[in-house]
Amino acid sequence: MPVLQTLDLVLLLCLLIVAVSLVPASQAMLQIYLGIKTRRLEDATDWAPAPPLPVTQLMERLAGAGFRSIGVRSASLLGNRRRFEWDVAGPSTTTYISLLPAPAVAGGVLMVCHTAFADGAFVATYFPTGVCSAGEMLLAQETGESPEAAIELHREAVADFSTRHGAPLENRSMADLLERDATYRRLHAGASLRARTYAYVAMACVLAMACGITIARLIILD
Repeated sequence: MPVLQTLDLVLLLCLLIVAVSLVPASQAMLQIYLGIKTRRLEDATDWAPAPPLPVTQLMERLAGAGFRSIGVRSASLLGNRRRFEWDVAGPSTTTYISLLPAPAVAGGVLMVCHTAFADGAFVATYFPTGVCSAGEMLLAQETGESPEAAIELHREAVADFSTRHGAPLENRSMADLLERDATYRRLHAGASLRARTYAYVAMACVLAMACGITIARLIILD
């Protein structure tokens, strides 16, 4: 077998191995992105399973900062996979935190601090990782330092937003949290996910083109 043909076969094999994981992931992300404006969280407080241990441990840690449970929200994702998040609200209730089981991230929990304003502005702070987006009506930021650092970073951002958007809204009940979700999705859904979705789809397209070119080379060499 010629050397070039061997190299092309090796390259094609490597591309196919990457495609096995990348293509389905990009398709799933695109479907999630396209449905994000119509999907809604629902109150699952009465029927949610017990929180995983990492979530329980982080809830206990946040309790030291005055955050108390406000309930559980849930959404049905692709393939009828149901996802749950445990929500706690701070002493003033203007900031609430969502805790989502996430085995792929450090600590096993994705923590997101949320604050909303009456004009539709939102501030979100992720720990230990998340998506970032900076605009006049939406700020999404991340820190991998600690939950306490995320709360402090969020507090500073909310103070800055308050100078332009007024006092943040209170979140005293699950009904308030569901209203925040509906407003966020109506006004900002996909803003922080858009760049990542496009990147995944673009990589999948480039991968498909590379596979096509490699297969064409193999046919020509034959």
